[in-house]
Amino acid sequence: MTPAEVVTRLAAEGIRLEGDGAKIIARPSSALTDRHRALIRQHMPSLLALLTRTATEPEATTPRRLWSIRAPDGTAWEASFHPAQSLAVVMAWYSGAVVEPVPDPDPRRPLPPDVADLVNGWLNRIGEACPQTRAEALELARTRPSVQEIYRSMVGVAAPPDLGQAAERFTVRCSSCVHFQPSEPDPSGFGSCVVNAPASRREGTLWPNAEHNCHDHHEVSP
Repeated sequence: MTPAEVVTRLAAEGIRLEGDGAKIIARPSSALTDRHRALIRQHMPSLLALLTRTATEPEATTPRRLWSIRAPDGTAWEASFHPAQSLAVVMAWYSGAVVEPVPDPDPRRPLPPDVADLVNGWLNRIGEACPQTRAEALELARTRPSVQEIYRSMVGVAAPPDLGQAAERFTVRCSSCVHFQPSEPDPSGFGSCVVNAPASRREGTLWPNAEHNCHDHHEVSP
């Protein structure tokens, strides 16, 4: 297990790690079990390196919903987390990337009618029927001008010719995702998603080996 996965798993259980010199502080300490302590001791050097690096960054422990991520190869994108995550957790998931908070959007900004039509039209064309996913797509377009421009640039772009093949390329299992939290009593049973991905809210997901389509899947490191 990588230090990123340790931070993620403990965060999912309500435990936040902080670096303090040569020590690691876990809060709240009352939530720690022997299993947690053994896990932290096992990965102490790599956890300290990760926590020391993130502690020097501003807002290291402040949870935010939107983060700007630039990978070492220069690829850049914005990631939305539900629930909000801290810089330490996001940097743990995207090791080696430059991670910066995206400014909070203006809650008063309306969604331009032409963009609303484009978002709904595209969701219809790709067969997206989940009401919550559609609402989130509209909200993201309302708050992010860069997303509005993406939709405007897609005018005239055809939907995937074979949606079955397109979906198959993103078919995954929760058991291989860093965001998946297995059931404590029975690891083979119904689990939970740390980032509350839209796909996790659909019927039939969150069983470890159930195949489904999820664009938020983040493969566990070997």
